[in-house]
Amino acid sequence: HYYADKLPEKHKTDSKETNYHYYKKELLKHDFPVLDFDDYFLKNRSVTPAIFGNGGIHWSHYAMAVAMDSLVDYVSELRGVNFDGFEFDTVYNKGFNVEDLDIALTRNLFQKPKDDNLRDIDVTPVKGEKRMKSVIVTDSYCFSIITSQVANTIFSKDTDFLYYFNSIFDANWNKREINIQKVKDDLKDADCVIIISDIVNLEKFGYGFIETMNDELQRNK
Repeated sequence: HYYADKLPEKHKTDSKETNYHYYKKELLKHDFPVLDFDDYFLKNRSVTPAIFGNGGIHWSHYAMAVAMDSLVDYVSELRGVNFDGFEFDTVYNKGFNVEDLDIALTRNLFQKPKDDNLRDIDVTPVKGEKRMKSVIVTDSYCFSIITSQVANTIFSKDTDFLYYFNSIFDANWNKREINIQKVKDDLKDADCVIIISDIVNLEKFGYGFIETMNDELQRNK
C-alpha cells in the first residue's frame, strides 16, 4: 500500500479492497482492539520522517517508535493501568540502522543508499505503575522492536518478545522452540496479547499460534 504508486503497471489493480480491509473489518466487528498504522502512515506520509528506509522493507526505527508509543497508550487505556512508557526525539541518522536497510545490506553494493529523510531516535524512559507483560505473536516486523532500546523500556523482563512460526525469542535474542505449557502460563499472567502482522503476511495471520493454543486449551479444559 505504501508504495502502490511505484508498482509496475502490470502489477497495479483497480481493486480498492484487499485481505487487509477484510481482516480489519472482521476484527473491529468482533471488538478486537486494532491499531492500524497502514492507514496512519499513509495519511501522514508527507509530514513524517521515513517509514521505510531507502533500501529497506521493514519499519524504520522512527516508525517502530511511533507504533510502540501508541501501543503503550492504547493498552494503558484499555487496562486502566499506567504502564511504563517512553518519550522520543528524532535525530539525524549519520549512519544506518541495520533494520532500516535490511534489503540493501543483502546486496553486493559498492555504495549504501542514502536517505536524508531517515531518522534515528533518542529514547527517554517514562516510569509508570508497572512494566507491561505481553505475549507477542508476530512476523519479522517485530525485529526492529525487539532489537531496540524501546523493548526493554516498555516490556517486562520475562516477556518473550516474539512468537514467530513456532519459534520464540526471549529478551536476550535467544531462540527456542515453543513450549505450550509456558505459553499457557504466560497467557494467564499477561496484561495483553499483541498480534503484529504486516499486510504481506495476512494470509498467515496468527502464524499457527491461534489455532495451536485453541486446540491446547480445548484439549485441557
